[in-house]
Amino acid sequence: LLPVAMGGSSLEKWSSAHKGEGGRSLFGAMLERVRQCRRRVAGLLWYQGESDVDAGSAPTYGARMEDWIGALRVELRAPELPVVLVQIGRHLAVDVSTARCWDQVRAAQQRLG
Repeated sequence: LLPVAMGGSSLEKWSSAHKGEGGRSLFGAMLERVRQCRRRVAGLLWYQGESDVDAGSAPTYGARMEDWIGALRVELRAPELPVVLVQIGRHLAVDVSTARCWDQVRAAQQRLG
């Protein structure tokens, strides 16, 4: 088990577009950790999404997450890499807009899982 978590991080912070930044990016740091291990990655446990609960990120979360998983599989040369995606918990929001965004991310995670 290789821990590479960063609490409170949005999916954008994990973008594969930043892999060239090496350990200065979350994606690059994750790849460095995998390479240091010198073993094949057997699967990925992913629990993230709370930081994407906003009107700008929530509607596209599912497509972006799908692209992220695809980029990771390409980078690791593991096209069938199993991904266990944990759905974020329910949240009782005070305003309707926040509740809608929370539901959008949860629904996207459910579809991907």
